[in-house]
Amino acid sequence: MKIKTNKGSIVIPNDVLASICGYAAIHCFGVKGIVARNVSDGLLKMMGIRNMARGIKITPENHGVRIELHIACEHGINMATIGNSIMNEVKFVVEHDTGIRVNGVDVCIDYVDSSDEEA
Repeated sequence: MKIKTNKGSIVIPNDVLASICGYAAIHCFGVKGIVARNVSDGLLKMMGIRNMARGIKITPENHGVRIELHIACEHGINMATIGNSIMNEVKFVVEHDTGIRVNGVDVCIDYVDSSDEEA
């Protein structure tokens, strides 16, 4: 993403922007992590800190960006609430930290982790 200022231009690579989005998302209540789907076998994989950008898609759109996040969440949490929380937090953090306008944040809940549940 390229930002033009009166003193020149600033280039923020998409993977850096995706990392900012990922850090904002994983700090929201109920989020277990960012996930990416393995195209060859269709399995989901939880992304670590270094690979977080693989579960996030950044699309330039009308002088801003559209963000798509794929997340795993905890079982028993209201998914609509988690989604709204992530949308608001990611939009705020990206706009505040980078100055890039966020036109929209799409949250895809790909996995619900019930491993902490008692049998």
